[in-house]
Amino acid sequence: MKEKTSKVGKFFLSIIFIPFFLLICICFLLYTPIDFIRYRKTRYYKDTKEKYTWLSTVSYYVRLYDIIKNADMPIEYFRCTEVSLNGYGYFIYKNILIFNNYELCYDSEINAWTVEIEDEYIRVEEAVKQDIQNFNEFMKVDVADRAVILVDNEEIFEGVLPEIENCEVLLTSQSGTATALQNFIANHS
Repeated sequence: MKEKTSKVGKFFLSIIFIPFFLLICICFLLYTPIDFIRYRKTRYYKDTKEKYTWLSTVSYYVRLYDIIKNADMPIEYFRCTEVSLNGYGYFIYKNILIFNNYELCYDSEINAWTVEIEDEYIRVEEAVKQDIQNFNEFMKVDVADRAVILVDNEEIFEGVLPEIENCEVLLTSQSGTATALQNFIANHS
């Protein structure tokens, strides 16, 4: 009886998962060439000629690089070659690091804003401090001492921007990333 049940179960699992697996494979085969072509059209690729990696066009770094360069902003970019992801690196304006990959969350238990780093939520202040330290170690000189976080969170509104030591938070969802950065640069010239 158990053999019959397991054969019937395997049959139904096959009926369910084989089409699902085929759909994933078809999507992968269709999307990869599109992503590759989009990547080749980015300003990031045109400037760096860096080899394509899968899903490059959804990279925070590649998108921010394109926004900054297309708007001709005086923000410097330093590629961190130790990480194989396309575009992984640092953006800096004067002595201010620019982060756009933080997803801020408010933790009511500790009454603080947090960010997820390696499957653990830590205070934003600690993450910013660590990232500034990592950048300064990468540069082998203390260049950055402050940061700005570009945020597109729906849960953060202009009236409740978090107060973070040595860090500013810029909302990009209302005016767009380029406009937010241009306003930031104008205020810090």
